[in-house]
Amino acid sequence: MTSRYVLPDPPGSPADALTTTGWDPRFATFWAQSYVGDEQTVFRYGVTPREIPTLEELAELLRTHGIHLPPEIAHQLGRDMRSGGSL
Repeated sequence: MTSRYVLPDPPGSPADALTTTGWDPRFATFWAQSYVGDEQTVFRYGVTPREIPTLEELAELLRTHGIHLPPEIAHQLGRDMRSGGSL
């Protein structure tokens, strides 16, 4: 089962912005997506197998969008990966 966590959006984000991340054991990848409202996709990563294989790569990718991966979510994502299948 894919995990899902809501991330804090960077300052100045629209009020209806939503950024989420998780681990997809089926694709053996972390994923991240951000939307504004119901229709506008800001970004969507981790949709192909092994696209984001490490937490470090996920954190760096999020940083390019001004988003910080909180340590408690990073810790849980690591647990999700280990319990949902290894790379």
